[in-house]
Amino acid sequence: MLRPCASWRRSSSPREARLGDPSAELRAAAVEALGARGQDEVGRIEPSLRDPSERVWPVAAEVLGRMGPPAVSALSRATAEARPGDSTRLATLARALGETGAPEAVATLSALARGPAAGAAAVALGRIGTRDATSALLALLARPGEMGRVEAIEALAALEAGEAGPEMARQLTSDRPAVRAAAARALGRLRQDSAGGWLEALGSDYDGQVRRAAIEALAKLPTAREANR
Repeated sequence: MLRPCASWRRSSSPREARLGDPSAELRAAAVEALGARGQDEVGRIEPSLRDPSERVWPVAAEVLGRMGPPAVSALSRATAEARPGDSTRLATLARALGETGAPEAVATLSALARGPAAGAAAVALGRIGTRDATSALLALLARPGEMGRVEAIEALAALEAGEAGPEMARQLTSDRPAVRAAAARALGRLRQDSAGGWLEALGSDYDGQVRRAAIEALAKLPTAREANR
């Protein structure tokens, strides 16, 4: 008696056959099932990034993010197709691109860092952590604007990017307390003695979180440790 071949059994899986089912729940389950089979299924999952249901397309993005570098092209195409002001979709795609961990994702994330998903893009660039990713984070901080600055500062600090010190010091004069506090914490983590004067000035900032961050950062500087010996 003939046995069905492995490829026939795989393609006829009931759950995976439901990518076109009227039920969004079942379509999402089908995407998850394909994801469990590995990177070879990127092409079959990609159309689900265009699914109209808020239950389905985010699952497709998350599943593709877990698939690593082979999914970068699919996720990048989806960002290019998204409406420029659709911050929710763009942020979800940015997070998925960061999850791939692929240096190839930096170009798309750099573009996303110029729009409404700048914060998510900054976090994703920090996850990738290559030299190009660091450059993209510094470029975000160098541009005028409000979005993504705290996330970019925290990503650079986590990467221990010493070359970011001068840009961090400039962020200490931001109009936003959250940015000043993040910059102070980053300078402490990066042990940037050259920013000691600025941090001392922030010790009398009107905002409590900034004052605390500045005092804690000062305590981490090499000169402070030497003085306490």
